[in-house]
Amino acid sequence: ALAPAETSIDRIVDVDSGWTLSWSDEFEIPGGPDSEYWSHEVNCWGGGNHEWQCYTDQLDNSYVDEYGFLHIVAKEEYYSGPSLQDDDPAYPRPFVYRPYTSARLRTKDKVDFRYGRIEVRAQLPAGKGMWPAIWMLPTDWVYGGWPSSGEIDVMEAVNLAGNGFYGWGNFVHGTLHYGLPWPQWENHGKTYFMGVNPADDFHEYAMEWDGDEIRWYVDGRHYQTQTYEGWYNYIWGGQETGFVVATERAPFDQRFHLLLNVAVGGDWPGPPDSGWDSDREMVVDYVRVYRCAADEYDDEYDDEYDDEYDDEYDDSMDQVSTCATIDPAVVAHDDAGAPGINDYLVYDDGTETLVFEVMLGGQPTIVENSLVTGSFANPGVIVESEPDSDGTWEIEFRRAGTRHHGEFEGSVFLSSEDMSDVPGIATGFALEGGSGWTTNGELEFDIWVQRIHPHTKLRVKMDSGYPRVGVVEIEVPQKHAWHHVSVKVADLLANQGPGELPLDVNNIQNVFVLESTGPAHIWLNKIRLQCAFNTEPEWWQLDKTCELAPRRGSGH
Repeated sequence: ALAPAETSIDRIVDVDSGWTLSWSDEFEIPGGPDSEYWSHEVNCWGGGNHEWQCYTDQLDNSYVDEYGFLHIVAKEEYYSGPSLQDDDPAYPRPFVYRPYTSARLRTKDKVDFRYGRIEVRAQLPAGKGMWPAIWMLPTDWVYGGWPSSGEIDVMEAVNLAGNGFYGWGNFVHGTLHYGLPWPQWENHGKTYFMGVNPADDFHEYAMEWDGDEIRWYVDGRHYQTQTYEGWYNYIWGGQETGFVVATERAPFDQRFHLLLNVAVGGDWPGPPDSGWDSDREMVVDYVRVYRCAADEYDDEYDDEYDDEYDDEYDDSMDQVSTCATIDPAVVAHDDAGAPGINDYLVYDDGTETLVFEVMLGGQPTIVENSLVTGSFANPGVIVESEPDSDGTWEIEFRRAGTRHHGEFEGSVFLSSEDMSDVPGIATGFALEGGSGWTTNGELEFDIWVQRIHPHTKLRVKMDSGYPRVGVVEIEVPQKHAWHHVSVKVADLLANQGPGELPLDVNNIQNVFVLESTGPAHIWLNKIRLQCAFNTEPEWWQLDKTCELAPRRGSGH
């Protein structure tokens, strides 16, 4: 949701600068939309935005007329349909009722492309709660669910003035969605002031997309550029990598497809009015996709990809397209290109002391909490645990006797020191900030495996005092070398052992536990907790940061 702000661009862009038509739909055949290009979503899901419509494949909601125009029609009528999105594994049930119908068309798996120029000439619907959109989603979701794999909004409008003014006026919006998972994702774009009501006549909405930039146009006027230095995603790269930005051009370096729809109501436009005098519709004259003849492009909607050719193609697009129609006066919105990271080192060549500034009794107060090492062993098990001469943490798990039989279990841990003498502070820590920890948090460490029994398993834990424990079994790294290991906090929260209860993020007693189920001799170092947050959150987004904080309590 973007606040309206006028954008005035005087330069008319020359669209005949090397683009060649790759695909188009001119809507020349009356009847339903061409099924070779378009499919209907059929659901009453609400689009993830609490929208009020059911999308149908009824001819009343989407059709091509005898004059060569596509109509996407919102109607005030009750309808029952699936409450899940079409691609949900549980689709189509259960069913719900909604008081409006409309249509959402997409070219997924029919016309998919990467890079090019997209043009749509359309007349938009007016009315309270109306939300027409021309936009793009990833076809293959290479980087995971929304928004990790991205979203490109070529044009959106809400509450356009019709027989009244609904507060948004004659504005359209071009936006990118990317970054961290909901609710901390990045949502950046610009609003373009049309000067006239886009519901009164046809206008051309265009977007140019290449490896380095995405540019937006209305009637040939270039009003926005965003560059790859700003956009990013944040995905899980596995045990050795942890959370990472996939590539510097991710997520907008994959195949996308087009969507055309008219939503009714929702979080952005607000509730629709009722008692409509007539149906409300977006009318589309054409949809056209161009490619730059001077650049190496692969087939825009060929499902078969040649890896070697794709590599050459990727290299060729690591620059602004030679067909770019650019107004240098339009300043790109440059985001950070990565999320903000809060890093808490708890062991580095010895235990660390964490220093916090907190409000106690209405006054800012410095609180220090030193980490302490400890160990646990079942009967018949020996755990030797102490820092080595260089400060790395050396641990040996072994049986007390060679003929001992029974369950082997030993562990080492890093704990909060006793804070009972500090007024207002209790022993332990809190993971504050919601999804910054529960979705994007990780526990990291370096490990050297000197020797380990073939059947020994290593488990990483965090606990709030037994039985509140989170546990993840890790892959045992190769011996005789330092390896980096990352564990998701989300996995620690989701997994418990037999008889154990979920971890309490507001009461972390042991920030790191390593448990062995058999003989092993290892070293540990550089143990840390990290969380990620959106550095430029919108006012309506939740969980704007994340922190490791001292646990509040009565103290002495």
